[in-house]
Amino acid sequence: MSENKHGTLKDLINSLMREMEKNDPSMKVHATNVANQCVLFMKDLERPSKEINHIYIAALLHDIGMIYIPKKISSKKSELTVTEMAYMKKHTLISEKILSKYTILKDILPIIRSHHEAENGSGYPQGLKGNEIPIGAKILSIVNTYDRLISRGINDEAMSPDHALDKIKKMSGTIFDEILADRFVKFIQHDEINEEESSENNQEFEINNNTVEPPPGSVKEIISDIIQKFKKSDIDLPVLPEIVKDIQEVLSSPSSSADELAAIIEKDAVISVRLIAVANSVLYRGTERILSIKQAIPRIGAKETQSIVATIANKGLYEVKDKVFKKLMEKLWKHSLASAFAARSLAELMRLGDSEKFYFMGLIHDIGKVLILKTLGDLHYKYESLDVDEMLDEAKAVHTSFGSATLRKCGFSDGYARMCLLHAGPKFKYNTDQEILLLNLAGNIAKKAGYGVRSNPDDINISTLDSRILLGIEPPEIDTVIEKIQTLMSDVSDLFN
Repeated sequence: MSENKHGTLKDLINSLMREMEKNDPSMKVHATNVANQCVLFMKDLERPSKEINHIYIAALLHDIGMIYIPKKISSKKSELTVTEMAYMKKHTLISEKILSKYTILKDILPIIRSHHEAENGSGYPQGLKGNEIPIGAKILSIVNTYDRLISRGINDEAMSPDHALDKIKKMSGTIFDEILADRFVKFIQHDEINEEESSENNQEFEINNNTVEPPPGSVKEIISDIIQKFKKSDIDLPVLPEIVKDIQEVLSSPSSSADELAAIIEKDAVISVRLIAVANSVLYRGTERILSIKQAIPRIGAKETQSIVATIANKGLYEVKDKVFKKLMEKLWKHSLASAFAARSLAELMRLGDSEKFYFMGLIHDIGKVLILKTLGDLHYKYESLDVDEMLDEAKAVHTSFGSATLRKCGFSDGYARMCLLHAGPKFKYNTDQEILLLNLAGNIAKKAGYGVRSNPDDINISTLDSRILLGIEPPEIDTVIEKIQTLMSDVSDLFN
């Protein structure tokens, strides 16, 4: 491969990682895990951004030399012979040689070459010790070992994180830099504690909402009452119409036809009229005017028809009579729609397949907040003295768990419910599901594009978000997505009203 063949650094990295994936798909998974964990650890260490960029790229490519190690050696489960180990140890030098062809990668070569060196000089390929080893290589060595232990371990049995950290501690001062190893152990343990606390907080609605009695007449009491009635099925919350699920079922069937899809949509006169209007809008307008659902589906496309029907149906959840809530719900609606556009764009950018699935996720990711606020809005005449900002704060505190429980109760899959529960964070790890990271990033992009409920776009720093870093999407690509969303939102501003 010549350097001129690759237009950007990202193109080059992607090309090299494809070669790794062809050789062994697990190599790419391991490299991505290590790279993401290195970034988060480096941020925790408050290292300079230039160093973080270097170690991220180095971690992605650190094992590329393994593609030239015979499979009978690299995949051997039993202990390697002396000759086999000598062959295996060549992979760092092979990696360096492969990457040295590209001048754009020259800064990461010392990290690649030295990531198997040891503090006491027992490592390879040069037997460097202590301060002779680049700090990036020291960090990569620790994170690389940790991921190997928790994902494969000994004889292909993964260790628990606690067991793996014990191994890291035992190698501290001999194989690993003592200070860095200690910081890494604390970093992982702190991460685990935060995750447990976050999980407990997110599950609060499902476990016990009666532990603290809210003061009479407070916003918290009203929301708690809504939740308790929901749990007892004493309240009928507005939900997405059955047509949304019916369409999902038809499209998931390999034998489904456009006629079946049309028959379902035609059952709902309001949605039918609006879908035909969309088919005739500037987004899809063709040479002939669309007059029926059967004509609209081929023009729009079956999958996108599903998304538009879901959008039309979803819009009804935001309609309230109360004037105070009307403006609030309109902002929340625009945020959800912008998030859906962002999720679809990100899925297309990352080539994740069914981009319309991500559109739908973006559309419903805040459904818990929507349902709580809509119910408050419909009851607002009883609570005119309540503060709107306080309502938003209290709704935000429980919206992920409430939304997740609502989706489960409505028969949506565990995947949708889990996405709804975890998309807000607050903290993500290197092994967080891509769907959750993407939804978090999409929501923040929507805010940055000017479609937040209360947030100022200038206060949103996309470049520092863990979700962006873990997904590996560069800031210029984010800027393109933001411009696309702003154009789409302008084009459809009146389409779904």
